[in-house]
Amino acid sequence: MATRLTDTRRTISVSEADALFADLAVTEAALIKAAADTDKKIADLKAAHEAKTADLKLRHAKVKADLTAYILNNKERFDSPRQRKTNFGSYGLRTASKTNIDIALLVDYANANGRPDLYECAFKPNAKAVGKLLKTGISIPGAEITTGDIASYSVDLTLLSNTDTVLTNIVE
Repeated sequence: MATRLTDTRRTISVSEADALFADLAVTEAALIKAAADTDKKIADLKAAHEAKTADLKLRHAKVKADLTAYILNNKERFDSPRQRKTNFGSYGLRTASKTNIDIALLVDYANANGRPDLYECAFKPNAKAVGKLLKTGISIPGAEITTGDIASYSVDLTLLSNTDTVLTNIVE
């Protein structure tokens, strides 16, 4: 692909132009090669990272699933306190709410009650507004708030500074 050159209106000879072009071609090729080398190094690093962390990712997923199952199968152990604190962080239950909406019923309600704020232009329900209204005690056909427990955990970020030591101690 041709690249537009700036017109400097400077008079040079054909041989000087050929030399400039040679310099331009060499430097552009060097830039393209450097970018390709960098892209290859990045790809190699990503591949090495994936290979290095594949087993760890599998272990993480299994341990996370096992801990989630333990928490959800033993909810009574998390009545109070809801989170068990350890030297590694905390795990347990936390309450999460979600507004479930039947779009057709919500649109009918909103239109009949002058509440266009309950959904957005493309008939997308505004879950925040619906949830807010439901929390005031107003009943909206097709909408309800459900509350339940979800498994959660948080990791103490100071562990990041000595992850290798911590992992070695856990594995041994």
